[in-house]
Amino acid sequence: MLFRSLTSIVRALIHDPDLLVMDEPFSALSYVTKRQIIWSLDRMWLTAARAIFLVTHVVEDAVHLADQVLVFRSIGDRGLVLDLGLPRPRPADFDGGTLFEHRCREVRKAMATGGPA
Repeated sequence: MLFRSLTSIVRALIHDPDLLVMDEPFSALSYVTKRQIIWSLDRMWLTAARAIFLVTHVVEDAVHLADQVLVFRSIGDRGLVLDLGLPRPRPADFDGGTLFEHRCREVRKAMATGGPA
């Protein structure tokens, strides 16, 4: 599954797009495979310097990969942009740290209330 997922991403990048759109790309992956793909995608993003639009319902995935999160609470909602202000590249222990957890709580609060955290 890891190889197939990486192959799909590479196949999309080979056309040298300015924007890569990924809709729930990790939904069918095991936890371990998903973590490997996320770390690989994060490293590829640093070297390829492409804009990536990631659609996900998993807050942790969004916070790990994103510089900004756009929160939609309902259909027709204008959305709320949250600037995460997190370091690049992400440190190896990033998703266990307090800054990561704090940003995840901010995104969840924005999802619940529709306002800034």
